[in-house]
Amino acid sequence: MSSSIYRDIQLKRQRSAQQFEGRKERWLAQLVRFEGNLRVPGRPGYVYAQQLPIDDAPPPVPVLCVGVQARETLRVWIEKNLEGEWEVVDWWRGITQQGDYNLQAYLPLHAHDHEWPDRSPHADAVSVYPRALAMLRAYPGEAGGLTISISPLRYMVDGAVVLYPGELSLDVSASQPAAGNALYLGVYLDLATNTIQTISGPTTVDAGPIEPASPSFPDNVLTSAMVRFDGSATTFYEADFVDLRVLIGQADTGGGGELARAVVFEGNVITNDEEIVYI
Repeated sequence: MSSSIYRDIQLKRQRSAQQFEGRKERWLAQLVRFEGNLRVPGRPGYVYAQQLPIDDAPPPVPVLCVGVQARETLRVWIEKNLEGEWEVVDWWRGITQQGDYNLQAYLPLHAHDHEWPDRSPHADAVSVYPRALAMLRAYPGEAGGLTISISPLRYMVDGAVVLYPGELSLDVSASQPAAGNALYLGVYLDLATNTIQTISGPTTVDAGPIEPASPSFPDNVLTSAMVRFDGSATTFYEADFVDLRVLIGQADTGGGGELARAVVFEGNVITNDEEIVYI
């Protein structure tokens, strides 16, 4: 018997057997609270589910829910797993037709996997880079064009909490150099006025290998960034920003961070004379 004929016979047998296999029982349900609880007390991983439609349906029952984020009123599909337990296997895709659907994937809660406690990274720990910290971060303005935005910051000066509320789409087009030139535009928070100010550095030829000199920042300021600015620019990009924030001090003991300090410039020399505590 040739291999192709044998294969055809085996496929026919499989199709014939499948006709008599019982289909998996699956039902649509909604995750609900029962006696005030969404999660089943004393049974980790279990939640209460109410079969739909509710008319003539039995009361809510405990079901295993480890593959979908357990949210009250979330509609889900439930079927028996290999151990014979009722388990939430997926969320109901009809949600995507609702006007308030926000593209959530309803992944199971797993923040613990991404955490990085002192000296003990978990299974899928996330490294957070300084640029990801929001406080006093300068970035391309929401309005586009030659604008920049700066995130809010709370800090303390002389025992009092000061709030810098942030700024959206600050127009810096007046600082643009002539065509063919480039400079670094310094962005800083003036501690005396609690306002964002800018200062231009020396201009140089706009050529890749040539780096513009940094601006000379004034004293008693918190630096945010230097922004590379050339004469042909029509908008800013993330790559144009050189982060100059000093938000986290040197590590002290036990993995804790020392209080950050205000950056005081004497020309381009950084000193740490005035303490600033970040909240």
